[in-house]
Amino acid sequence: MAAAYHDPPPTGTRAVADGSSISKRERRRRRSSCRLRAVRIELCKKSVERLTTDLDSLLTSLREREHTPLVKDCLNRCQRCDLGFVMATADGTPISAGSLDQLLADLDALAAD
Repeated sequence: MAAAYHDPPPTGTRAVADGSSISKRERRRRRSSCRLRAVRIELCKKSVERLTTDLDSLLTSLREREHTPLVKDCLNRCQRCDLGFVMATADGTPISAGSLDQLLADLDALAAD
């Protein structure tokens, strides 16, 4: 009996044990699906300083989550800021939170989507 002949996988794909193939895009999606995506975070300096004097620890925790934090003097969202909320934008989406822990949780949820 002759050995079965299989066509080589198309360019940019890798053969899998069952004879199918996985594209580079699919491998990249599978590899990155277990990590949170990096988000550009702009923080309002005034609102953060109301809750904590340790801005460096907040920036460190954002960087550990692989986000890109930027601190601006004001994000022009003064009504919520005056009420004591922490103001930020995540990739352009405005976010406000009552505490730094809540802000980090909201950012993690946003990055998981």
